[in-house]
Amino acid sequence: MKNIIDIHVKKTEAKKESSIKPPKKRKNIKLVIIAALLIFLSIIAAFFLWPKEKKETVIEPKKEETKVVSEPKKEVSLFNIESPLNGALTTEEKAKRRPIAAAIENHPASRPQSGLDKAGLVYEALTEGGITRFLAFFVENDVKEVGPVRSARIYFVRFADEYNAFYTHVGGSADALALIKELDNFYNLDQFSLGKYFWRDKKRFAPHNVYSSTDLLRKAGESKKWDANADYDKYQFKNDVSENKRGNKEKITINFSFKQYQVDYYYDKSNNEYKRNLAGKEHIDKNSKQQIKAKNIIIQYVESWKVEDGIDINSQGSGKAKVFMDGEEITGTWKKLSRKQRTKFYDSQNKEIIFNRGPIWIEIISQGVVILDQ
Repeated sequence: MKNIIDIHVKKTEAKKESSIKPPKKRKNIKLVIIAALLIFLSIIAAFFLWPKEKKETVIEPKKEETKVVSEPKKEVSLFNIESPLNGALTTEEKAKRRPIAAAIENHPASRPQSGLDKAGLVYEALTEGGITRFLAFFVENDVKEVGPVRSARIYFVRFADEYNAFYTHVGGSADALALIKELDNFYNLDQFSLGKYFWRDKKRFAPHNVYSSTDLLRKAGESKKWDANADYDKYQFKNDVSENKRGNKEKITINFSFKQYQVDYYYDKSNNEYKRNLAGKEHIDKNSKQQIKAKNIIIQYVESWKVEDGIDINSQGSGKAKVFMDGEEITGTWKKLSRKQRTKFYDSQNKEIIFNRGPIWIEIISQGVVILDQ
């Protein structure tokens, strides 16, 4: 019995011993874990605290930049077409326009006139009573006010006809109006029948107060269903000569009749142009307030005679002429062989004169008119 009790006690103690884990093994596991943590922390500390090797900064020499310089674009000017009227460079559209030829008066009550400084070509001629009158042609320039517009004269009708121009006037002499009716393909803009394209300036007395504009006059032509394109002969033109090649003809004087109508042109060598004086004073345009200037002065000698309404001249055939440009005087002739042909000018060698580009003034000189140049 005792033996049985001993055996039971031993089994019970054996079970107790087997249910309790050996403390030494647990302790070993804890040490391993602690050691692992210490090693991990040491690695991290070493990574952040260990002095890092400094990298050398290599500064490479700067490469010189090759700048590509592009040439500035050349602007193509639209003003690159010669006006057939006077050679001035203008647009193709304007060069093709039919000229406007406006009869502008020169009575002292009409001064200052409007638009003469923008005219590409101007005729000046005696009418009756020693009074001069202008026929001003417009192609390349548009003018807001042209005038005072006055009546037609027979030789102005013929001049306008040379250019197939819109002839602008207010009535006219009997012989001029009769010729207009006779001519075929003549572009007649008479204020009497086209009043809405003209106006009267109330600040001036009639008949020195009728005006129009180039825009209105072209619209008047449109109302007639006329072809607006130019159809006339062209002169030859050149650029100005250099200043050292210019002459010294300093002054041209034209005594038409009275002192009120005396014309003086003064040559400006530096600008190669002729400044116009009228009645002893600078001839000023009303619109621009500027003195009127020209690049070419033509003296066209003609024969004249009295008619019922004034005078008439021979504008067809040939005769003597003088041309002033570049400070020089060229003696020659003028020729016009048919009604529609443009009057041409020739030097003493019978070569057609080549004009400077720009305004042309043609002075129609009949018997008794005195020309002085110096």
